Amino acid sequence: MINKQGMVALGIATLMGAVQAQDAASEQAAICKDSSWNVSIGVSYRKFDDAKFKRFGAPSVSGVLIDDNFTPMGATAATEYIRQNGTLVDGAFRSGYFLNVSGAVASNSGEYESSDCFGPAISASYSFLKQDKLSLSATIGYQYFNIDAKASGFGGSQSSEYWEVARVGDPIRESANVDYFYSAAKAEVELDLYAFDLGVRADLALSDALSIFANVGPTITYADMDSAVAAYLGGADYGTAVGGSDSSTYFVFGLFAAAGVSYWFNDAVGIAFEARYDLSFDDVSTHYASQDLDSFGGALKVQFAF
Repeated sequence: MINKQGMVALGIATLMGAVQAQDAASEQAAICKDSSWNVSIGVSYRKFDDAKFKRFGAPSVSGVLIDDNFTPMGATAATEYIRQNGTLVDGAFRSGYFLNVSGAVASNSGEYESSDCFGPAISASYSFLKQDKLSLSATIGYQYFNIDAKASGFGGSQSSEYWEVARVGDPIRESANVDYFYSAAKAEVELDLYAFDLGVRADLALSDALSIFANVGPTITYADMDSAVAAYLGGADYGTAVGGSDSSTYFVFGLFAAAGVSYWFNDAVGIAFEARYDLSFDDVSTHYASQDLDSFGGALKVQFAF
């Protein structure tokens, strides 16, 4: 698994390398005689769909409950077991409860906290063509997001029968409510996203300081996904727990489209806001969860001209 700090450093190094490479190339390109570099640093927001969890929960169980002692078994064996071990009633009957219990199941989706969907954004652009109020630029960008979601379930539905088993003859069965079992299940996922993009950007100047722009291009995202599940079902003297974890990494390709407005305070410093949509060609998943990376978002950046 790639170290998270290393991926952040890789993103910055990629941008720096691209700046140096394009700077060298610009000396040989006649069309770029009026070109300039812009570097932007800011914060990005992405609205992701809820994480999807695969069905997971505590296992169902059936058995006989006698004086707070639960013994797992099927209905066929329950009659004879109660006949031999049930609580004696009026010297003539043996009584016990036969329970069918369904363990709690975690919700199949988990919503991300809004605060988790903000991350740092760094980008650079090189203007290779200027004509009147229109300019075209090549862009490169990097964003990082660390997001996590949880889902849970509690309780557990149960049905029960109160059996009085005669010494001779069939058992007498009556419905009863037995508050004996507690059940809980939870699932969680954590996702680190390192998103890179290349684009072609068109800027239209509305004044010396104000312009609008649109940007489109391909993306590649490195996704590091961890997931875990746990569930418990139990009573006073009986309990069963299950759980597991899984992780995976992906490189996911996609496309992005963005549009926004920029304002320059002077020749060197400005601010820009953009709205953006990212389309990913694949989802990321583990054994317990999956995530769609398609998302709407935006970014607010401070931009510097060189």
